[in-house]
Amino acid sequence: MAQECEGLPLALKVIGGTMFGKDSCEWEPLLKKLTKSRMHERPVVEKLYERLKVGYDDLSEEDDRLKQCFHYFAAFPEDSDIVFEEILFHWTGEGLVPKHSGDDPRADAFSLLKKLWVRSFIESNGQLGSDQCYLLNFKVHDVMRDLAFYLLETDCGTPHAKQLYLYRAGQNLEEIPQEWKTISKPPKSVCTTILKARRLSLDTNKFETLPEFYAPKLVFLLLGRNPIVSLPADFSSYFPKLSVLNLRNGQFHSLPDEFGDLKNLVCLDLSHCHELETLPDTIRKFHKLKFLILDDCWSLQYLPSGVVELTSLQVLHTAHCECLTWAEHTLASGQFGELYPTIGASLKDICRLLLLTELTISAEKVWHPKLKREGLPQNKLPHNICVLTKLKLLQLSLDIKTLPANMSDRCIQLQELELCSSILKYLPRSFTHYGAFPALIRLNLSCCNLVEFPEVDEGALPKLKTLDLTGCKSLTSIPDSLNFVTSLNKLIVVDCEWYVCEMSSTWKMRDISKNSSPVPLNSRKYTFGAHYDIETVTEYLEWKKMNFQRRTADFQRKIANLQRKIANRQRKVAIFNASLKRKIGDI
Repeated sequence: MAQECEGLPLALKVIGGTMFGKDSCEWEPLLKKLTKSRMHERPVVEKLYERLKVGYDDLSEEDDRLKQCFHYFAAFPEDSDIVFEEILFHWTGEGLVPKHSGDDPRADAFSLLKKLWVRSFIESNGQLGSDQCYLLNFKVHDVMRDLAFYLLETDCGTPHAKQLYLYRAGQNLEEIPQEWKTISKPPKSVCTTILKARRLSLDTNKFETLPEFYAPKLVFLLLGRNPIVSLPADFSSYFPKLSVLNLRNGQFHSLPDEFGDLKNLVCLDLSHCHELETLPDTIRKFHKLKFLILDDCWSLQYLPSGVVELTSLQVLHTAHCECLTWAEHTLASGQFGELYPTIGASLKDICRLLLLTELTISAEKVWHPKLKREGLPQNKLPHNICVLTKLKLLQLSLDIKTLPANMSDRCIQLQELELCSSILKYLPRSFTHYGAFPALIRLNLSCCNLVEFPEVDEGALPKLKTLDLTGCKSLTSIPDSLNFVTSLNKLIVVDCEWYVCEMSSTWKMRDISKNSSPVPLNSRKYTFGAHYDIETVTEYLEWKKMNFQRRTADFQRKIANLQRKIANRQRKVAIFNASLKRKIGDI
C-alpha cells in the first residue's frame, strides 16, 4: 500500500483511514484499485488525486451520502472553519439528514462527519467523542478541497456535475463569473442569466446587491459573508425550489414582503445581520421552514406575529439579539390610558410551536413598572413552555425571577439547559428531585444571582456531566447531596468573587486569595474553567485576567450597539419631523 501511494503523506493518511477496521480480505480490491490508478505520465498532483480517489470511491460502501457530504466542504472558502450547527442546518435543509424518518438529525449529521474524519477527509478542532459536538468546528485540508473540485470537474460519475455544483467562495467577486452567464430570458423574470445548478455558493465575496440569475432547480444558496445591502422585491421568483438560504453577515435593514413566497424554504440563516431591524410578516407562509437562525442580529426589534404559523419549525435561535423585545414585555398606552402589549410575537406565542427541539431566546432587558399591576407577566417564563416536550436545547438570556416548577417533569428530552439571568436567586426544588431532567447532560447557570443550590435527591439528573456556575457570586456552598449525581465530571465554579470549590466531602468553597498553595483536587476529575484546568492560584489569576478582557470586549460591543440604536432612533425622529413639516405645509 505504501509503495502504491509513492510516499505521498496525505495519500497514506487517507488510504490508511479507508483501510481502518477492514479485514485483510477487503484490502485486496482496494490494492488493485490503487495499482490501476498508476499514471506515470501524469503530473504529481493528478497522481495524488487518483490515489485519493480510491478512498473517495470507497465512501459509498459505508454510506451513499458521504460523497455529497464531502463535496459540501468545497462550498466554503479555503482554510475556513465551519461550525457543526451550520453543517447540520444545511444538510437537514437539503434532506441529507436524517436518513430515516424519525431519526435524530443531529446524531445522524455527527455520525457522517465522524466517518469522514476517521477516513481523514476532514479535520476537527476537537475530539469527536465529546457530548458537546455542537461546539466543534470542521475544515478540509487544502488538497482535499482541491480534490473535491477535481472530482466535480471530472463529473465524478454524475452527469453534468460541474454544472450542478457551482462554488466560487472567497474569491473577492463583485459579479457572477462570466462563464456562468447565458443569453436567455427565463419566464416571468427580467434576468438574462439562467443556471442549471442545484447548489450554488458565493460565500465570502464582495456582492453588495444580489446577482440577478434564474435558477429553477436551485435548492442550496450560500451568500453569507457578503456586504449585501438590499434584496430585490422579486427575489423569490428567481429560485422557486430553494430550500436552504444562507444570508449571514448581510448589511440589509429589512427584507421585501415578497420574501415570503419562498414556500419551499427549510433553512433560513440570517445570523450576524447586524443592521436587520424587522422581518416581514409574510414569513408566516414558510410552512416547511424547520430552521430560523437569527443569532447576533443586534438591531432586530421584534419577531412578527406570523411566526406562530411556522408549524414545522424545529430550531429557533435569537441569541445576542440585544434589541429584541417580546410582546408581553413592552406596553403601549391606549386612548383611555389602558396598557396593552405592543406588536410582534410574544414568548407565549413561541411556546405554541410544538415541534421545537432547540430554542435560544434573548431579550432587551426592558420591563414596564406597571406590568405586575396590570396582571401581565413580570420576570417569569410563560408556563406553557412546558408543552414543548420535544426540546433538547433551551438557552435563555432573560431577566427572570422564577421558572416553571414542572419543567423538570415535562421536558424529559432536554439535554442542555442554559439560564443567564442576573435576578434568578433560586431554582425550583423540583429541578433536583427524584427523576428530574432524565436526559439532561449540561446545566449552565453562569452569571445567575443564585444564593443557594437546592438539595439533590438520589436519582435526580442521572445523566448530568457538566454543571457551570461561573459568575454566581452570591453562591457560597454546594450541597453534599450533589455527590448523588455520579455522572458529573465537570464542575465550573470560577469567577465567583475569588472563590473556588475545594473538592472535599463538604463541597464548601474557600477563599484562595489568602492562600498561595495550589488548590487540591479530588480523585474525581473536575474542571475549573470553560477551557482551562485551574490547579494553582497563579493559573486562576491568569484565567481571571483573560475573562476580564473578554468581558471588556463584550461591554464595548454593547456600547457600539447602543450607539447604533440611538442613531437609528434619531434617524426615525428626523424622518417623522420632516413628514410633520410637510403636513403642516400642506395645511
